[in-house]
Amino acid sequence: MTVNQQQLRISEAAALIRDVLDTINLDTYHLDTDQTRIQDAHALLELKNRLDTLTGHLLHQINTDGTIETVTGVDIVSHLAAELRYTRQEANSILNTGQTLAATPLIEQAALAGGMTVRQAVAAAKVLGPAAKHLDPVLFDQAETTVVEQARRFDSKHLTRLTKHLVDVVDPEGAEQAEASRVEREYQRSVQDRRLSFQDLWDGKTIIRGVFPTIDIEPLKKLVTAHAQQLRRSHLDEERAGGEACPGWTQLQADGLLLVAEQAQAAGGAPLVGGDRPRINVTINLKDLQDKAERAGLVGTGETVPAGVLRRLVCDADLVPVVLGTGSEPLDVGRSHRLVTPSIRAALNERDGGCVFPGCDLEPVVCHAHHVEPWWDGGETKLDNLVLVCPRHHMIVEPDPSKPPGDRWEVRVEADGFPVVTPPLRVDPDRKPRLHQRFMLRQTLHRAHHGDNGNQPAARPGVRGEDCPDGR
Repeated sequence: MTVNQQQLRISEAAALIRDVLDTINLDTYHLDTDQTRIQDAHALLELKNRLDTLTGHLLHQINTDGTIETVTGVDIVSHLAAELRYTRQEANSILNTGQTLAATPLIEQAALAGGMTVRQAVAAAKVLGPAAKHLDPVLFDQAETTVVEQARRFDSKHLTRLTKHLVDVVDPEGAEQAEASRVEREYQRSVQDRRLSFQDLWDGKTIIRGVFPTIDIEPLKKLVTAHAQQLRRSHLDEERAGGEACPGWTQLQADGLLLVAEQAQAAGGAPLVGGDRPRINVTINLKDLQDKAERAGLVGTGETVPAGVLRRLVCDADLVPVVLGTGSEPLDVGRSHRLVTPSIRAALNERDGGCVFPGCDLEPVVCHAHHVEPWWDGGETKLDNLVLVCPRHHMIVEPDPSKPPGDRWEVRVEADGFPVVTPPLRVDPDRKPRLHQRFMLRQTLHRAHHGDNGNQPAARPGVRGEDCPDGR
């Protein structure tokens, strides 16, 4: 009987894997072709995900049936910390993987077989698992099957959103109650876990470490980013005049934090950003805002705000609701303005949700408003001629008239309102347009609502809420 035909014990399979790994010669690895090395990396990542899933499954099993305490006399986290040098946080993370996936057997099997990454599986199971207690088993299996199928298209973040939508469809009442409980639990846990420390180093530097509830730290993030953006514009002006190169974004953020502290001492205010001072933008359905201010999310982060916190913000915080389903301010200022107005910026943030370059997840607050048809070449400052791109990808998609057609990455807004990015010829000879996963998800959800018969137009993205420093 060959190894492939045997039913091995886990320890036997692990021994075989160790033996194979011992045969790898990294000294000659550079001789492989580039394509082979990329394929090898993919293979190792798939193997790691399968092993992580299997490890979580086994640890959950021996923890649940009491094996670990019977044999070792201690709990599983203490055992891993003492015997295998895991921190308690690392040990808990592995154990939580098994606990979370145990409630979704089809998803766990897909991860064990390499059809999903462990992050995809855990993210989806966290949403779908709680519904297993009160959902019809047939509907639950169908939902799991759909999630496994969609894992071929979406990463863990977007798969989470898709799974939430599935639960909303098959069990709207239970989903709302479970989601409200989850949001409240996570917020209360984040409040309990909040901390901030300053560590002075011997060489004149100080390290700041902290953990805060997302909604509570948002005002500080907005203030720091506003200062950093203002500093960046000043540095770029100096650089163009022959001065030193502009610092990196993380350095500018550090400078921005110091400016916040200085202004707090002097009781000053924050600088203007995009024509308006920093505020928290919250996306909320108009009816929910009128009823009880619930089910809202922060623009750009997608973080759900607990109802109690949102009501407090609506009451006395510097908050701008980006209300969906209502008329908006004029969104076309044509050629009369080079810089994006606050109303267009809010709409752009809502539509794009961050950098539109596929694979980039930077939030709207750090993105530039890029003119698809350059303003200097006759392009207008209107929503259909604007996309959000982070500073790095702005440099990639900005048109260069000195380059031949097809030499650079290009971005455009399709008729359905979704921005698409086209690679240069050197990357893809066919120049097949690429769509960000967040837009793919919206298309998928739209088809789920309106039927996938090919006759329905794609949903026009909703209108959501810094500009390119040089106005491009």
